[in-house]
Amino acid sequence: MKKIVLVSVAVLISIFTFAQSPGKTIKADTSGADSALLNRLQQGVGLVGDSTIDISALQQSSMQQVFTLQTELQTQKFLKSIFLLGFIFMTLIVILLFAIYYIKIRQILKLIDIQEKEMKLRQFEVEKLSIIINNTMDAAAITDKNGKVLWANKSFERIYGVNPEMTEINLLETKDPDIEKLIEKCRKEHRAVQFTKEMVTEKGEKKWIQRRIIPLVNDKNEILNFAVIDTDYTALKLASEKNTDITK
Repeated sequence: MKKIVLVSVAVLISIFTFAQSPGKTIKADTSGADSALLNRLQQGVGLVGDSTIDISALQQSSMQQVFTLQTELQTQKFLKSIFLLGFIFMTLIVILLFAIYYIKIRQILKLIDIQEKEMKLRQFEVEKLSIIINNTMDAAAITDKNGKVLWANKSFERIYGVNPEMTEINLLETKDPDIEKLIEKCRKEHRAVQFTKEMVTEKGEKKWIQRRIIPLVNDKNEILNFAVIDTDYTALKLASEKNTDITK
């Protein structure tokens, strides 16, 4: 910005210097015209004689020419001043627009830089979260509002024996009335619910899982998706049943 201001001042000084120089030339020409008129006046008096009428006529003619020259000079100065003021005004407007444009560009570039840093940070956080979720023993999945699986981690396929990308799975469908009430409560109150259920996998294996359903809402408190986390309790359940049989 300092460079822009210095350049503007230098331009304005040059304009004023250029505008003042022609005025002096016109003034010199005017004095020369006056001298020529005086010479013509003296020559006319010498040729015609000492008649008072001839001298007055020549003096009147000379005054009219001087007046005409002075009028033209004032008109030129006036037009020059208008042109100079207009040029200065337009120059200042251009400089102002350039300064505003420069500031806006700097602000936009700064905003873009901040957004890029935020995106990189979020991407890094997502990658870390993805690594954690994919390496956890629990099955984690994201469903739509109806319960259809949109994404699942690696443990989901290990526990259920099915790839959710290849087969359509709905995790909110159930025939158990108690579980159905819990899911409905989750939908209405937008609160996480948890329960334990027995299930049979696609391979025919009997499993016990503990399921946690978490509603994912937006700024308007509207449910967009559900996060479903299942923990395999089969080994613990079988061990508990064996202990019960031995006790009996």
